[in-house]
Amino acid sequence: ASFEPNATVIIRYHTFPTTNEETSANEDVENEDDGTQESTNNQVTEEILTVDNCPELKEILLSSDYSQIEEFANKYAGRIIEFDGYVADVMPYKDYKTRYKFLIYVGDSDETYSGGPSFQFVDVNIYDLHLVGENIPDYIKYGTKLHIKARVMEFNYNTGLFRLDPVETSVR
Repeated sequence: ASFEPNATVIIRYHTFPTTNEETSANEDVENEDDGTQESTNNQVTEEILTVDNCPELKEILLSSDYSQIEEFANKYAGRIIEFDGYVADVMPYKDYKTRYKFLIYVGDSDETYSGGPSFQFVDVNIYDLHLVGENIPDYIKYGTKLHIKARVMEFNYNTGLFRLDPVETSVR
C-alpha cells in the first residue's frame, strides 16, 4: 500500500489484563529474593551487568584471552552489559552509505587501551545506537568516548570480534 507523505499513521495495540487483580496496571512489584523488578504482566526487568555487580565482566574487560571471552559470551548471551569504551574504528557496512560496523574498545583512547575484547556493532546506523543524554552528535567518529549498554550477541573466536547489539549509548 502507498500513502501520501503527510498521511497520519495510527498504530494501536491491545494488552490483556493481568490475572492478579491486587496490582494496578502500572504498578511494579519488587522481588525480594533477587532484587529484580517484576511488572504486572509477569515480565522480569533484567539486571544490567556492570563491573560492580559482575566480576566476570570486570575480568574480561581487561582480558585478551579468547577462551575466557568466549566463555563469558556464551554464558551471558542475551544479557545486557554496561561499560565505558571508545570508537576504535568505523567502517561502512557492505555497500550502504548510512549503515556501519563500529569497533569498540574498553577505556578512553588508544593511548590508554590495556586489552579487552574487540567489541563490534554490526549493520547499525546512528539511530540504532539509541543515543541518549544532552550531547547527542549527528555522527559518531573514531575516538568518540561512549558509555555503552548493549546486549551480548556472540563472540567469534576466529576473528576475535565480540558482537553486541546496542541498547543505549551516550557520549562521554
